[in-house]
Amino acid sequence: FLFFMKKHSKGYNTRTKILTEARKLLNEKGLGLTLDSLSLEMGLSRGRITNYFRTKDSLLLGIMRSYEHALGTLLLQNEEDDKPGFLPQYRILSKIMDVQYEYRCAIAYLSVSGRHQPEVHLHVESSFLNRLESIRMRLSAMVAMELLIPDLLKQPHLDMYCFQYTTLLTTWVICQEMYYSKRGFEKMKPIYLKSIMNLYIPYLTEKGKIAFELLDQPDKAN
Repeated sequence: FLFFMKKHSKGYNTRTKILTEARKLLNEKGLGLTLDSLSLEMGLSRGRITNYFRTKDSLLLGIMRSYEHALGTLLLQNEEDDKPGFLPQYRILSKIMDVQYEYRCAIAYLSVSGRHQPEVHLHVESSFLNRLESIRMRLSAMVAMELLIPDLLKQPHLDMYCFQYTTLLTTWVICQEMYYSKRGFEKMKPIYLKSIMNLYIPYLTEKGKIAFELLDQPDKAN
């Protein structure tokens, strides 16, 4: 039994190491890296990698699942920030973006994999529908707090907001890599954050406008 446990632990550690090193290399050098080039960069045999990930697609799917695990862990550890209100939303978005940037190769992969990967497509679609429900619940709570107008929960406003929110919260990674890489993530991050938060502006109540303005005055907001 102890031998089995040690063997299992060693296998898990090796798998985790492959995922971590591959993610860093794919982040830095792009999705064009092959399994052969990844194995060379990592100092592992190709067979050592394919023992855990039969294809490059399965390796990237593993990185995607690691991303979702990291994101889930983040939300559990930051429940205080994962609640209604503009400042909590700003804080949790900032942390989410940090995780997304660490896993930017997985997000880039999603943008090009398309429907020809049924397992990936179904997985992403399921996650998307769950995310839409959490967005709706957050908006409902903010309407109840009289920060946002009730019309936001009606159609077509709700669909429009959800579309803009989910689009910005994923495509910023692609824009960063394609258009703003020379300016750097840390310099561009406040712009991405403000762009997402500004989606609230058309739906602010008078009370909401006062609370929203405090985002630019962190001392008063705290």
